[in-house]
Amino acid sequence: MIAAEKSALIDQPRELQHDLVSRGHPGDDRLRIAAAESALQVRHGRRYRLIFRNGSGDQHPMHLHRHSFEVVQIGERKLSGLMKDTINVMPLESITVEFVADNPGDTLLHCHQQLHMDYGFMQLIRYIE
Repeated sequence: MIAAEKSALIDQPRELQHDLVSRGHPGDDRLRIAAAESALQVRHGRRYRLIFRNGSGDQHPMHLHRHSFEVVQIGERKLSGLMKDTINVMPLESITVEFVADNPGDTLLHCHQQLHMDYGFMQLIRYIE
């Protein structure tokens, strides 16, 4: 449950798009989150929207440490009230989730398949002031 005093801060989620893709080099199986060149920066108490677009042929169970997120859309279907910390993004699927940055400190967003993490399929989330 989101505290009432925070509701004014989270009416307009900040949108952060994450394309789940391979690096595109022949013979290079390393994976990445397209927006992951630097840490994702969030502010305490704000609501953020993550859009996972899976352009690969693999499924990716995307996991957010230390937070729960609400699944708000799978493909064209809108949802509400489904809270998770991991969601499986199927090949060529798009899933939108929203989370409140309510647990300060560095945290990790990553594909929950160990091999994919070994290939770098993760992103740091850092709280800023």
